[in-house]
Amino acid sequence: MKKILVFLILSLVYPCVISFKPNTLKGKVGEIKTITIEVKNIHTPCLLTIDETYFEYENVKPVSISKWDTLKPNLFQKVISIKLLKEGKGNIKLKRSCPIQVSQGKVEILIEKREYKELKEEIRKLLKEIILGENINFEYLINTFDEFIKIYEKRKIKEDKNLYLLIKEIYNYLIKIKELSQREIE
Repeated sequence: MKKILVFLILSLVYPCVISFKPNTLKGKVGEIKTITIEVKNIHTPCLLTIDETYFEYENVKPVSISKWDTLKPNLFQKVISIKLLKEGKGNIKLKRSCPIQVSQGKVEILIEKREYKELKEEIRKLLKEIILGENINFEYLINTFDEFIKIYEKRKIKEDKNLYLLIKEIYNYLIKIKELSQREIE
């Protein structure tokens, strides 16, 4: 009887088990990384559906997100591909707000600076996407242009002067657009 009582009390105290594979990530700005998330319900049946799981992204942008797969009746899996946006730290947070217990998980991402050659290729790719009218994350665009401008101004690479002047001009317009949109929000 005591064992059953202890089990019932413990099952009410513990939240869902959330795991990330890999449990840490590292990459360069602009790279796309894939992570697998598993959620195991401790309480059966769980009061929340698996779709009542919420994500927050810091310094990364989701590129593709799978639907939840049911591996077992109380074990679910989702695969997310993310683009690393800016040098520094990023993360993905997951939260399930069950009335019994809130479950949370987080994976840290170390985002390293990319090489100048890689940055220049990304700039060219972004310019092509602008011309073709493709969807581009606004913050990523500004951050990438800012990164290129700062590196160019330190190195002053003669062969890239025209590219620098073009990027600098577009960047200035983007900053003005951002300021105008922020004023409209206020």
